[in-house]
Amino acid sequence: MSKKEKISELLSNPELVEKLTACKDSEEIKDLAKENGLTLTRDEAARAFEIFGTRELQDDELDSVAGGGGTGGGMFNSASAKRKETDWC
Repeated sequence: MSKKEKISELLSNPELVEKLTACKDSEEIKDLAKENGLTLTRDEAARAFEIFGTRELQDDELDSVAGGGGTGGGMFNSASAKRKETDWC
């Protein structure tokens, strides 16, 4: 499994996404990834923090992550958004 595939798999877990967005810095993201079987470089963790660590997900975005069957538009619901969310690795 490639790193991007592993990240996509992890992002499909809403509890993990909540933990990810609660990280206060890139080291917390790196530690969280390691706890879940993914090794990130310092640069990858910093980029992930730029994307995830600086804001909270909206309810519709969390629904999309959880497979809640949103009508589209959630940041994890479209193929282009998924590419963006894994482009940092």
